[in-house]
Amino acid sequence: MSTETHPSTAEQDEHHDEDENYLNHESGLWSWLTTKDHKRIGILYLISLAAVFLVAGVLAIIMRLELSGPDQTIMSNDTYNQVFTMHGIMMVFLFLVPSTPAILGNFALPMQIGAKDVAFPRLNDLGDLCDGVCVDLYGDQLHRDHP
Repeated sequence: MSTETHPSTAEQDEHHDEDENYLNHESGLWSWLTTKDHKRIGILYLISLAAVFLVAGVLAIIMRLELSGPDQTIMSNDTYNQVFTMHGIMMVFLFLVPSTPAILGNFALPMQIGAKDVAFPRLNDLGDLCDGVCVDLYGDQLHRDHP
């Protein structure tokens, strides 16, 4: 009889999980969209917030181009009002409001307090995916004719 102890499968899996981090984890789009790692969820939020900031910035540039001349230059008055409103909605509700809890709450804070993970990581990931749906719905409104 041998007195050597062999690590159990659970111990091997736990050690394997400790060697992986958010950069050398399994790759592919599906693994990013279904992740439970708070750092990867924070990076997903950062990417989606950067995209919203870019689109809202383009809307701001379009508004400034419209105001650069004395007459109507690139869009009608109704279109200008729509672009102005969409810029405001995107900056406030799709960038400013989610930015602090998304980036700090998902990426930085758990590392600062030494937590291995956040509570309900799948719900956190679902929040980022719902953010993308909201961006699509807001963007779709720009292309519709309103009475």
